[in-house]
Amino acid sequence: MHGYDPVRRETLLDIVVLELLFSTGLRVSELCSLTPDTFLLTSNELRLLVRGKGLKGRMIELSTPDLIVLFNKYCSEYAAETASQNAILINHRGRPLMPQSVRRIIHKHLERIGSTSNITPHMFRHTFATSLLEAGMDIRYIQSLLGHSSISTTQIYTHVASPRQTQLLAEKHPRGKMTFKL
Repeated sequence: MHGYDPVRRETLLDIVVLELLFSTGLRVSELCSLTPDTFLLTSNELRLLVRGKGLKGRMIELSTPDLIVLFNKYCSEYAAETASQNAILINHRGRPLMPQSVRRIIHKHLERIGSTSNITPHMFRHTFATSLLEAGMDIRYIQSLLGHSSISTTQIYTHVASPRQTQLLAEKHPRGKMTFKL
């Protein structure tokens, strides 16, 4: 068993925060609001019960094996704090993580790699949505994952992905495989 190592614990927290932002498209407020009742982890799946804007609820399910191992390790390491604080993400003082701390985590790792980019938690949400759209996921599913009540909010991402949409249309639509002679 490992002794108490604050650097290892902080690194584990950082990885979990960044992975959750990247893998789920959560808003930073939603991320910081996760509790043991909304973070349902088994040996092969994580279900997040997310309460978004206007208390609109949605479920996000992850089953990537590496992520499940990571989340189980985190939950084991932080079990006492998550139970006593009723929060999943716990800062170095043993208190629930706040949105400003998430911004600091991102900034810290940008500095580590020498980047001067200003990347915000919300940019992870945009990357999540755009990546799914570019991979060909139906916009209605993306709308559901992001917790948008209106499809028009989700459609903001379509202009970003239009080169990929052009490519997908050429590759996937039957018209791209048909020829005719004049």
